[in-house]
Amino acid sequence: MKPLRAGVLTCMLLSGCMGPDDAAAEACLPGALGVARTLTLTPDSPPVSAQLVPGEVVLTFDDGPEPGRTRAVLDALSAECTRATFFMLGGQAEASPGLVREVARRGHAIGGHSYDHTNFTTLPLAGAMKNMKRGNTAISDALGGQAVSLFRFPYVALNQTLWGAMQESKTIVVGVDVDGADWTDISNTESVDLIMSRLGQNDRKGVILLHDPFPKSDERLKLLISRLKSEHYRVVALAPDANVIN
Repeated sequence: MKPLRAGVLTCMLLSGCMGPDDAAAEACLPGALGVARTLTLTPDSPPVSAQLVPGEVVLTFDDGPEPGRTRAVLDALSAECTRATFFMLGGQAEASPGLVREVARRGHAIGGHSYDHTNFTTLPLAGAMKNMKRGNTAISDALGGQAVSLFRFPYVALNQTLWGAMQESKTIVVGVDVDGADWTDISNTESVDLIMSRLGQNDRKGVILLHDPFPKSDERLKLLISRLKSEHYRVVALAPDANVIN
């Protein structure tokens, strides 16, 4: 490996941007977005947004992993020494277990997002919990048995009954403050403009929702990162407490 410049090495040490190979690490350049701090979560933690201060954002991606597209998003994150949380579908994890492991290997947090993206509010409670467990088990199996304690509801749809069940099962639920609407037909520029506008309306902070399986997800992310840097935002990484057992 070629000698790394001091700025690159410092960025790697402070931000944990080491990728799965030397090329990914060398692509992490001075001036990268980085990670300001890591927020450790427990089932009793306040909502993530309540723990952020103005200027702080959390990057999250739903519905993956997807061969080709998720890796492009990972490369864009690695190049900026920054980290995100990926809320995965169990069916996708079963189809691409190696990609699940790569997300973890690159230093990102992983949570469940159901097995098949069914709206849990349309299911009996037992059916919803079974779906969640099936999805989490698929992810855990891909990770060699590692527990999955983070979760985001499909469509961010929940009710008091579901919320109570999550608390009882010691599941850490992560919501959304800013939806990038990348699931619509708006352009990348329009999506990023919308994100920045909504951040401004939310005291310049929040959990941002994007999706890694979509075409041009990596290009949208690069554009967003450029805007975040130009407007002096800082990224907060999420990590479940290692002692959480659910």
